Amino acid sequence: LSKARKVFDTMPSRNAASWSSMVTGLVQSNQCEEALRVFSEMVGTGVVPNEAALVSAVSACSLLRSIEHGMWVHAYAKRELNGMSVILATAIVDMYGKCGGIHNAVRVFAAMPVKNIYSWNSMITGLAMNGREMQALSLFWKMQMAGVRPNDITFIGLLGACSHSGLVDEGRWLFNKMVNGFGIQPLQEHYGLMVDLLGRAGHVREAVDFVNSMPVEPHPGLWGALAGACK
Repeated sequence: LSKARKVFDTMPSRNAASWSSMVTGLVQSNQCEEALRVFSEMVGTGVVPNEAALVSAVSACSLLRSIEHGMWVHAYAKRELNGMSVILATAIVDMYGKCGGIHNAVRVFAAMPVKNIYSWNSMITGLAMNGREMQALSLFWKMQMAGVRPNDITFIGLLGACSHSGLVDEGRWLFNKMVNGFGIQPLQEHYGLMVDLLGRAGHVREAVDFVNSMPVEPHPGLWGALAGACK
């Protein structure tokens, strides 16, 4: 990154691709504040950002949990672009969900003419993170009605929603549906969320039986969730 920055700083002229490469590199190196500073400088010099730069700037806002910067980038994109791509709109939905602006996330999602699996997953996860668990579960049905097949990330969001709201029966049903209905192999996160769901609801013995029946070796986080449930 330091070598990239030296080359960037010595360029006599820069186009949108040059600026975008620098912004993206900074975000990927977790230097999000500097990425937003460079993005702001880019806009200030009159260079119109390409989609990659906008997506990277929005991602930086997500990582910083900075809704103020996120709203500014969103407003800029709406003003300068003739419609947003599904990739950029999904990044904005994800950003608002992570920054606590769930109303804005819902508005952006509802206005999207085209949605992909990542769009639906971002909205489900955002709702679950912001205390809208029942809406997240409702969106799961709407997703299937729209002909979009859920993936493993979808069920991480859904099981997280069930865990936060104590929806034990729904969580059991979703886990079974994921494995037997969609043929998705559970990840460590899925197992951990199920143990957390059962433990929070006081079903400690069932949680222990669930761990013992797992076809994979339990990971430390899962034991931690189980120990917390016992406590």
